[in-house]
Amino acid sequence: MRWRIALGLFTTGDAVLEDYIVSMTSYRGRIKWVYIPISSMLIGNVKPSRLILYLSRDEFPNELGDMPKELIQLQSHGLTIEFVDGNLRSHKKYRYAFESFPNHKIITIDDDIIYPYDFLERISAINEGLGEKATISLLAMKMEKRGLEYIAYGKWDYVFTNEKGDELLLMGGYGCLYNQPGVLLEYFNVREAMDFFATGDDIYLYYLGRKAGITNYVFGKEYSRIFPVIPWVQNTNLFEVNIGEGKNDEMLRNMQRLLS
Repeated sequence: MRWRIALGLFTTGDAVLEDYIVSMTSYRGRIKWVYIPISSMLIGNVKPSRLILYLSRDEFPNELGDMPKELIQLQSHGLTIEFVDGNLRSHKKYRYAFESFPNHKIITIDDDIIYPYDFLERISAINEGLGEKATISLLAMKMEKRGLEYIAYGKWDYVFTNEKGDELLLMGGYGCLYNQPGVLLEYFNVREAMDFFATGDDIYLYYLGRKAGITNYVFGKEYSRIFPVIPWVQNTNLFEVNIGEGKNDEMLRNMQRLLS
């Protein structure tokens, strides 16, 4: 009920980040609740120039007719809903925004996270001090190897410091900011993404960054608190598949083979 009330807090006088676009995706199992993370983004103290939710027509053939009323209402407060053919699963989160806005700064967010009111202000301010060949997040994992091979993904540690490096896997849940989406898109391959990284957009985006010569930055000191997760949608996430069943480790092996 609290989030229904929050919809009335939108104002038209907030600062807008003209070059920044927020991009995300969702699916039928979560569409009823995706207005919550979207609302948390739109009631922040600064606004993106656009916030776009990309959805597959395979899942929503009636397009807006399949949308809950909360999402329909948010269209008048800054949300754009785009329906695309086919289904790139989690890769919809970034692929179409990279294509449509190759020279903008794209921030991807997840559909099960409640974002702090100052999230956009902080991540954009951090970005102003970095070069164009930078991708940043507020949380990452240290990609630990034993010899030439990665140890199991489930044994990696989170990074709560501010640092940069090729050993950082940026976590999309805390938002990722891409300064050169057009450059990354040059290396995107649909078959590659779906055959080898179907459930791992974070890993595939890391791979694209390596191919494009992008530097990863994490600013883990920016928030002393975790971002709240919507608890009742967690039975639909990929945690069990990617970690419990070792899918992330398989995708990492695919990445190493493709990079070699």
